[in-house]
Amino acid sequence: MRTGVLIILMVLCMVTEASAWGLRDGMCIQDAVGNQYRLTLDYKHQYITGTVYSVQGCTEPEWPILGSYLGSVYEITAANPLGNQDHCVPAFKIKGVFPYGAWYYDDGYGAQKFKWVPCTSPPPVPGGNLNIQGPQGALK
Repeated sequence: MRTGVLIILMVLCMVTEASAWGLRDGMCIQDAVGNQYRLTLDYKHQYITGTVYSVQGCTEPEWPILGSYLGSVYEITAANPLGNQDHCVPAFKIKGVFPYGAWYYDDGYGAQKFKWVPCTSPPPVPGGNLNIQGPQGALK
């Protein structure tokens, strides 16, 4: 009986911790060129899933996201459904400590700016430059 109570308390702590540090369902990442990353959290397993809506002219504009988090540390990977069969990168990661983070590619670090926004924000605009300023990942 004690084990069951302990497991329930651990799950409640994980849900509370994820909400307390800010990352929650309904949050999106908006990058400087207008791509939007819609995230869904699995609080029980600490997984992050979702979709990137790319406006950069990739053959397939919707890319799946898979990641995880522990406390305020998160990492997500976006994968091009066509792999390396078009002009876009095959995959990239965003990782950091919420609310900050950075892009990582096969060839290294990518110093792109982004912000966390509610997913109710306007959809991305193809070719738009949002001119996002400030620290990478800062809440706006």
